[in-house]
Amino acid sequence: MLISGPYRSGTNDNPEKMAANQNALEAASWPIFQPGYIPMIGERVAQPVWQAAGGKLPGDDLHEEIFCPAAERLISICDAVLRLSGEGQQSSHCCCRCPVQPISGMSLVYRNTPP
Repeated sequence: MLISGPYRSGTNDNPEKMAANQNALEAASWPIFQPGYIPMIGERVAQPVWQAAGGKLPGDDLHEEIFCPAAERLISICDAVLRLSGEGQQSSHCCCRCPVQPISGMSLVYRNTPP
């Protein structure tokens, strides 16, 4: 299950605020893991790719080239997406582009396969 939510949005690229957002994404991983899902956080997948490609600052050209496409690729192979609340332009953009349907009774979880 992909965990999606604010990462850079509202932080002005402040590392402490971005770390707080990352912590919120990570906090959702344990409750997802317990019932049998493998939690995925797009930033954790994209970060080493971005650094290996020479990325230096959040929002640089490589950041834009790697982070959203990484999330989109994860969406295509994940069983579901958990969209955490909060302002997140990239996560909202990517979730809007994913071909998944809401899971009945859960307003923030979307599934790639029908229930």
